[in-house]
Amino acid sequence: MKIMVALTGGTIGSTAINNNINVNINIMPEIVDRYCEKYKNDIGFTIISAMSVLSENITYSEWNLLIKTLANVDLDGFDGIIVTHGTDTLPYTAALLGFVFGNSEIPIILVSSNKPLDVEGSNGFRNFASAVTLIKEKVNGVYATVGYDDTEYVYSATSLMESDGYNDRFSDFSGQEYGIVQNDSFFINKNFNCIHERNLSISKDIELINEILFISPYPNINYDIINLENKPRAILHSLYHSGTACVVGKNKSLVNFIKKCTALDIDFYVAPFKSGDVQYSTANDILHAGAVVLCNISTIAAYVKLCLLYNAKNLNPKSDMLKPIYNEFFK
Repeated sequence: MKIMVALTGGTIGSTAINNNINVNINIMPEIVDRYCEKYKNDIGFTIISAMSVLSENITYSEWNLLIKTLANVDLDGFDGIIVTHGTDTLPYTAALLGFVFGNSEIPIILVSSNKPLDVEGSNGFRNFASAVTLIKEKVNGVYATVGYDDTEYVYSATSLMESDGYNDRFSDFSGQEYGIVQNDSFFINKNFNCIHERNLSISKDIELINEILFISPYPNINYDIINLENKPRAILHSLYHSGTACVVGKNKSLVNFIKKCTALDIDFYVAPFKSGDVQYSTANDILHAGAVVLCNISTIAAYVKLCLLYNAKNLNPKSDMLKPIYNEFFK
């Protein structure tokens, strides 16, 4: 079996020196050495360094480089690809790779670590080992493996949510993981209810240039302080869990802000909206304000998908945002 490991940095490729954690290019391949030393099997690893960066510093430049790096891999020569990555923006890059490489004929697994490998309590090694298990079992697609306590979770790339700021634990937009790894075997969660249809694809030669503005609601938000002089190609505005946001007050109303942006010819999207016949009055106001409403998709997946569609050729973002690419919509 042959596995490519694409190193990008992050905590899994960092060391802690004098209470300061930073990427250490010299130890980035150590995760592979540790695996080979423990399991002493016949897996052949090919290691490439795609980049060396803490994931919070990732921009379009790094995403473009990662897409290009993986697009140039001869998939016939490998049984799977493991991408090491930092935890902070793991869900964003996971969604990116899911949308671009979701139709890959081999597994692509992202692994991270809550602490540097040499720090007690690090889950980096177990995450890597779980990724190898998925490749052995030919679980094709793009996923992230994260282990806590006695369980190794497998998350679908386009529904992984950010880690919480206290326990450093990830979650899934649907509330359920895609599956788990136990005793070197993968068990799929049969209740994972994503929509499996794939009605759109993203070219691997894409280059991200055009920017998307991502705004979250909060009490007393003042839309007048948002400078639209440098017009983004589109705006994604997240909603509260009920599919709502403030709709009263001249400069506090999302409805007024949507109309303002529409008048400036800025495409406007809101997510996640709950599909159904019964809505809050505020949700109905937003629904009829002129924005493109995205139902049952995480804001992370929606943001990354917008970044891709507004930089892709020969696509219509407003209609194509509603077409499934890779497990991003839920029933």
